[in-house]
Amino acid sequence: MKLIDLINDKRLSKNNVNILGLSENSKEVKEKYIFFLRFTKNFKKKYINEAIRNGAILIIHEKIKQIDLEKFQNQCLFYEVKDVEKCMSEISRRFYDVKKKFNKDIWSNWNKRKKFSCILYFTASIK
Repeated sequence: MKLIDLINDKRLSKNNVNILGLSENSKEVKEKYIFFLRFTKNFKKKYINEAIRNGAILIIHEKIKQIDLEKFQNQCLFYEVKDVEKCMSEISRRFYDVKKKFNKDIWSNWNKRKKFSCILYFTASIK
């Protein structure tokens, strides 16, 4: 699926590449994946390096204060959002083409603390 079909933003339109997958785990990122960077108590800067090294085309993140993203800008695209978990939900629905009515029932009851990988597995399995 094209990046512009997942995120309709002019800043990303010139980089309209084909996205092959989504992940919140930097170890599972592959070529042309979107990596969702979440700041947890165990967050490490190496997650950014690992995702880029594994082929991430875009890193979606919330506002980052403690890390200077300037040095990564020529290696990968970065996209700042207010709520990474909400963004993960919306993009995974589009990527896996899960119908809106079905999503509303499932996603509204989904605990925000659940692993995104479980969400991806679930949406992929019902496709």
